[in-house]
Amino acid sequence: MSFNYHTYKLLLKVQYEQLTPVVNGIKIDSGLTEVAALIAMVFGYRFLAYLSLRRMKLQSGA
Repeated sequence: MSFNYHTYKLLLKVQYEQLTPVVNGIKIDSGLTEVAALIAMVFGYRFLAYLSLRRMKLQSGA
């Protein structure tokens, strides 16, 4: 789950979709998988940060 990998694949799709279906061995598809992965990472990381901050608050108050 790399943020950089998925954004790079989307960049390749935008730049080279009309020219070739494969760039540097990376197949250019519809991009839905990358968008879904990025959205999942954004919400997942925010949720983990929320839980971490919530846990810190509960520990400091005790």
